[in-house]
Amino acid sequence: MWWWGRPHTPLAVIVPAPVISSIDPVSWALGSEEGVTIFGSNFVSGCVAILSGAGITQINTTFSSSTVIVMYIIIDMAAPLGARDLTVTNPDTQAVVLVGGFEVTA
Repeated sequence: MWWWGRPHTPLAVIVPAPVISSIDPVSWALGSEEGVTIFGSNFVSGCVAILSGAGITQINTTFSSSTVIVMYIIIDMAAPLGARDLTVTNPDTQAVVLVGGFEVTA
């Protein structure tokens, strides 16, 4: 596209990295098959939420809005107890980690 005799360069849209404000619930017991609602900002359709550590099966992440996503998980009966890190990654690979933000309980 030309503008007053000079080529026009389209502006790139830069989306900020995701931010986690809170999650609900903050823990689940062994054997749970539930959703965890993640509140924050800058979530993009196609983002993925993952919990660290063994014994957790990630089912999927549902995008509700730029401020709410839901991560569906299954916690194995043999999963180690304790805190887990929660990572949300947007399709452009920008990510945020909530260190120790979720706990597996007995």
